[in-house]
Amino acid sequence: MIVKRVLRGILTLFITIVVVFALVRAVPGDPAQLLAGSDATEEQIQEMRVSWGLDKPITEQFWIYVKKLATGDVGVSYQFIVGGKATTPVSSLVFSRLPRTLLLAVCTLIFSMLCAIPLGVLCALKPGSLFDNLVTNLNLFITSFPGFYIAMVLILLFALRLNWLPTGGYGTIREMILPTLCLSTRFIASLTRVTRAEVGMILNSDYIRTAKSKGLRRSAVLFKHALRNAAIPIVTLIGMRFSKLVTGSVYIEALFRFNGMGQLLISSVNVRDYPTIQALIPYTALMFIACNIVVDLLYGAIDPRVRNK
Repeated sequence: MIVKRVLRGILTLFITIVVVFALVRAVPGDPAQLLAGSDATEEQIQEMRVSWGLDKPITEQFWIYVKKLATGDVGVSYQFIVGGKATTPVSSLVFSRLPRTLLLAVCTLIFSMLCAIPLGVLCALKPGSLFDNLVTNLNLFITSFPGFYIAMVLILLFALRLNWLPTGGYGTIREMILPTLCLSTRFIASLTRVTRAEVGMILNSDYIRTAKSKGLRRSAVLFKHALRNAAIPIVTLIGMRFSKLVTGSVYIEALFRFNGMGQLLISSVNVRDYPTIQALIPYTALMFIACNIVVDLLYGAIDPRVRNK
């Protein structure tokens, strides 16, 4: 099972590399023109193309890109030019921002799980109660709003009105709270809904009634039988959302001035920074693939029948 997942991951990563290389060059705008400036002559622009290897055929550019990516040497960034030369390696840029994005994703994941799973279990234990209806309606209300709107409401309320938290930045715990809350709200709503549905369905199954009739304690029935059998769809959602948190929190980082990989990607696209874009997206795709493989391994640990599929 592991070998199959890894081979699929390698194929997916290669397709991603090809698509990224093609799409980056399909975006309107000449990076040599942007780097040389609006007042540059045609000779200066052409000199810039030659120095960055943009004058070579597309196939040769792709081959150079793949070789460098395989060795971890993805070149230097166009964005940071000192004395007319770009000296900042893309790898140092990526790995300086990666821990920040991972920290935000892990904090969001832990906070969401601590809130959503107990809420979902409580709703499943008392279906149709006032508490269940309140949580269900609140989840529907939260998921009806886009994430950027929730971010602006949080900034307006907690940062501007109440002045409890900073509007953004990175470096302190207080600056982590608002982006974590923003990313957690919709995650908590969806995870609560899935947990409630799966646990509720399993609690009404025949083998749970048999376990109760044998005199097993309620906690043993809930944790040993119900939650374990409900774990696969819950783990699936957690794995998918964690991958999305790592690879897709671009607008959150921009709104909260959180200097992570998302904000670096936005600035790279704006200046057509080919080396940085071509490194960022394969790295994020690799993390996405790794998250999926970990989720598949968790499937096998939870349910041994999955190992043979």
